[in-house]
Amino acid sequence: MATAQDLIERALQKITAEEDVANFTATQLADALDALNDMLDSWSLERDLQYQLVTASFNTANGTNSYAIGTGQTWDTSIPIEIDSAFIRVSSSDYPVTPIKEREYQKIQNKSAAGRPDSLFFQKGASTGAVYLHPTPIATEAIHLVMLKELATFSTLATTVSLPRGYQRAIVLNLSMELADDYGWTPSEFVKREAERSLARLGTIHSAIDRTGYAPNAQDRGLVLDGQQG
Repeated sequence: MATAQDLIERALQKITAEEDVANFTATQLADALDALNDMLDSWSLERDLQYQLVTASFNTANGTNSYAIGTGQTWDTSIPIEIDSAFIRVSSSDYPVTPIKEREYQKIQNKSAAGRPDSLFFQKGASTGAVYLHPTPIATEAIHLVMLKELATFSTLATTVSLPRGYQRAIVLNLSMELADDYGWTPSEFVKREAERSLARLGTIHSAIDRTGYAPNAQDRGLVLDGQQG
């Protein structure tokens, strides 16, 4: 996972000497944080959504197979775009819970069958959603959801985020362009070219997700599972 300061320092290293990065003042870092957040905000206007990976845990309930998910709901978290993967943790053992599509869930004949869940169907709404587990839980256990969510801005330099593969590089390269302009530095042709290419790659990812509802699995995106609940 990267902090905002990690991304800022990596961006600076692309366009200035190492000693300049080390001598950046608290005021300059705060200004760079504003530049980072302004850039992410502008991306949201130019593209449908920017994504991050968030892992959060919730409790199942004995005899309950459906759970409202969203801010203020039974599973209280901002509404995800997609649930990428899930597992139930019991002591030191993890039991996979596979996300399935609606058509697969509807094919399950006995939806009231009881046991430890091994699949889930996520039904997304505008501001809330529902998660349907199968089989129906027979105990209260912690289920960990790995969720794809809209990328938020960084509240502090220490704010951390787990990013899909390709996003960290795109943020670093494009932030270096923003900061170079702020300080009158000249980025190399390589940085200019790669900044443009990295954004183009993100556009390809968005198209695939928007078109099919499918996102590459967590391992392919370099997921760190110890993320914070969102």
